[in-house]
Amino acid sequence: MSQIFQNVYPFTTENIAGYFPLMKVKDQDVLTVGSSADQALNALLLGANRVVLYDINPNTYEYLNLKKDLILNTTREEIYEKIINMDQIPKTEELFSWKDLQNMNPYLKDDDSYQYLQSILQEKEIEFVLGDIFQMDQKINNDKFDRIIFSNILQYLSIFSDFQKVTEEELLKDSFKKWISYLNEDGILQLIYYYGINGNISDYIKKCNSLKEYMLYLISFPDFQNKGEDGIVIYKKTRRD
Repeated sequence: MSQIFQNVYPFTTENIAGYFPLMKVKDQDVLTVGSSADQALNALLLGANRVVLYDINPNTYEYLNLKKDLILNTTREEIYEKIINMDQIPKTEELFSWKDLQNMNPYLKDDDSYQYLQSILQEKEIEFVLGDIFQMDQKINNDKFDRIIFSNILQYLSIFSDFQKVTEEELLKDSFKKWISYLNEDGILQLIYYYGINGNISDYIKKCNSLKEYMLYLISFPDFQNKGEDGIVIYKKTRRD
């Protein structure tokens, strides 16, 4: 399966600035996916206690280290060009402009934010686990987290269900039970990210139908251009779970 996911994203394609504040990651133990490493980097910037980057892409770990070194040794004004011209690791062609990334990626917002991340990276490490989120029980064991962030990974649900030869509904339902077992009480799981919520609401209903016994919340927020709305689906674990 990891052979399918080889290219890393140079930078995030999500409006992290729009939804990470909703996740309230400050002082929390966070597990996140994301081959751009921007989810993990921004979790650190926003005060996460511990950050684990869990990804199926075998190139993500090397890219995380290269990107970290570049951030520590490059000014904010230079980082965009240096990363897009870096050729050690295959990258996707999905890339937003420098102007857009400053709006959607908190550590690129201004020099103060960028320099603050530099100072954090000198003291804290981002842990890395190579793995498939649909087989987390093979890698995570008894670890627990306050926040689990799955980005837009469920857009690829059909690929994983075909690989395991089960329906999307069966795979999502079985996996969800495992995922929430890794949440601490009052922990939050970000399950789905939608680019343009109005065009995806039927897809949201379809995917979540197999999870109807759980309380899921669809939360909207402005997109990075402030012209429409993106959305996330979250689950909050309570004592009764």
